[in-house]
Amino acid sequence: MPVGLIMAIPLLKTEMLILSEETQLVGVFMMFTAAAYVGAGEMVANSLDARKIATMAEHNALEDEAILNVTETIEAHKKRLTLQIGRAHV
Repeated sequence: MPVGLIMAIPLLKTEMLILSEETQLVGVFMMFTAAAYVGAGEMVANSLDARKIATMAEHNALEDEAILNVTETIEAHKKRLTLQIGRAHV
């Protein structure tokens, strides 16, 4: 950061860099982003981690339910096949 300021002084003095409204707005946005990252970065990370854990738990529960449904369907098909084989022998 200090190197940037040292280099900015001659650029502004010789008017090689003109600070327009857009340039100032970008600078303010960069400062806001940096301040938000430093000040609230850990809080946002913890919030996202909690959301990730909740989403994974929900996904795992749905996946377990789907596996149970498929297992029940396979068992029902096995019973049906056994009945059909038994009927064919009669």
